[in-house]
Amino acid sequence: MIALAMLDGTPDHLYGAVTIGNLWIFGVLDIAAQSITQDIGSYTLPDDLEDLVRILVGILE
Repeated sequence: MIALAMLDGTPDHLYGAVTIGNLWIFGVLDIAAQSITQDIGSYTLPDDLEDLVRILVGILE
């Protein structure tokens, strides 16, 4: 996310995810504040599939 923030025309917020397949953790880079905020929750498959899809769709919108 930090490398992407160095490109021209980058939006103010960049969203990212770290996954090992069945465990997902999300974060947001605020370019103006120069800070990364990690979501306090983690999501697992298949238990949190509906929540994961909602998050991914929300990021894409």
